[in-house]
Amino acid sequence: MTVIMGATFVGGAAIAGDSLLHNPDTMATVRNSSKTTVIGNRVAVAQAGQFTGTERVMDELEKLNPSAVTPQAVVDCIVSHAGQIHADRTKTGRSLETFYLVGGVEEDGNSVIVSIAIHQNEVKRFSGPGQMIAIGTQLLTQQRAFDAFNSSVRPGSNIVELDTWVRRVVADESTASPQTVGFPATLLVMRRENAIEAHLETTGEHDGRLAGFIP
Repeated sequence: MTVIMGATFVGGAAIAGDSLLHNPDTMATVRNSSKTTVIGNRVAVAQAGQFTGTERVMDELEKLNPSAVTPQAVVDCIVSHAGQIHADRTKTGRSLETFYLVGGVEEDGNSVIVSIAIHQNEVKRFSGPGQMIAIGTQLLTQQRAFDAFNSSVRPGSNIVELDTWVRRVVADESTASPQTVGFPATLLVMRRENAIEAHLETTGEHDGRLAGFIP
């Protein structure tokens, strides 16, 4: 397991995750690799759980029209193709325990995050600014990420420093599960007009571009 997270703000959404890949059988570190990707310039995806055999999902996402892609189109593509992989595996007594987070900006400018649990056939949609979700290694990952989110809001303002938040969540999860979670982290900040990708080390100065207004 790893940690992935998403948040919405006025006019945009953020998707992030750590980058440590490990062998689930031996728990040995394999390498560092991004668990996030951008589809077009308004939608981002993060994946957690089992990666082996899921390359087809990303291949199908890359076929979507980048100039017209929407968060819902990405969700539909993931559910269809990852769902079929899971169905095929269950026929042989296996499973595909994989989570996806999809975040971005709708055609009407509204921000959204969608959580997909393939093995549970569960899709949850969080619409509008001020939403936050995290999937990780701890029972209280969501609550701890929520606390980190609140503590990343600039004093006396409604501006959240998204890179500060991601660093805090990944550091917390890495402390709890150093074999499965580690830096650098990848943060994708999606706005209607552009996408910003940032690679975050354990410490660093806040980048003013990586912030969002929470009403």
